[in-house]
Amino acid sequence: HHSRRSKIISVPPSDGIAVSFLIIPKKLGHIEIRVSAASSLSGDSLTKYLLVQVLDIAAP
Repeated sequence: HHSRRSKIISVPPSDGIAVSFLIIPKKLGHIEIRVSAASSLSGDSLTKYLLVQVLDIAAP
């Protein structure tokens, strides 16, 4: 089961802004993170994977 969450933001030309997401993993392993950008002339996207592992707090 994949949960899709998204944010739509507007960025002025030749500018940049920071956008944050709260990620609450519900399974171990790799979670796909996809970012897309589009304008009236073109678009682009980037996919990265977040590795979710068990935290071993008993390790020295």
